[in-house]
Amino acid sequence: MLWEEITTLRAAQQMKAIAKKYRDAVSARIILLVSSLFLCSNSFAAEPDETHLTSVSETARELLLFYDREDLVVEAPHRRPTKIRYVAENMSIITAEEIRAMNAHSVGRYLWWGVLQAQPGGRYDDMIFDLHYNKDIFTAAGIKTNFFVSVRNLLNGSYYWADFMKNPGRWMEAGLRIEF
Repeated sequence: MLWEEITTLRAAQQMKAIAKKYRDAVSARIILLVSSLFLCSNSFAAEPDETHLTSVSETARELLLFYDREDLVVEAPHRRPTKIRYVAENMSIITAEEIRAMNAHSVGRYLWWGVLQAQPGGRYDDMIFDLHYNKDIFTAAGIKTNFFVSVRNLLNGSYYWADFMKNPGRWMEAGLRIEF
C-alpha cells in the first residue's frame, strides 16, 4: 500500500514537471500513457523525449491522453469574431489493436475554456465520444479488404448550449476499404 502511494506521488511529480515544461508553448502536445503511471512511473524521465514516450505507448497500448493548447477564434452569427487564448482540447483514446486482425477504439474529446465566461452559455462538462471498429476481411498478395463502422457523437453530447453552435446528433458511417 505504501509503495503504491509513493509510486503515485512520484508519477504526479513527474507529470507536473512535464506539464511545466510545456506550459508556455501555444501548440505543444504531450503524449502521456495514463495506465503506465502505476506500472512504469519510475521509467518516466523529468524531460521525456518522443522515442521514450513511443516505446512506453507501444508496451501498454491501453489509454492515451493528449493535451493540446492553442488559440481559437470563435465566429458566431451577429457577433464579432472573438479570439480566446489558450483553449485546450483534451482527447482520450481507449484502443484494442492487433487482436486477430481487428482494430477498435473509442475517442472522447471536450473543450476547456482557459478564461472565465469565455462564451455565454458555454457548456464545459460534455464529452464527444466516437466509436470506431475495423476488421480485415481478406488479405492476399497486394490486396487488402477492410470493413469499418464508426458511430460519431455516441452519447449525443454538445460543446455549446447555443443553438447555432450545437454539434450534429449521433450519426454512423460504415464501409468497405480495398487497398491494392
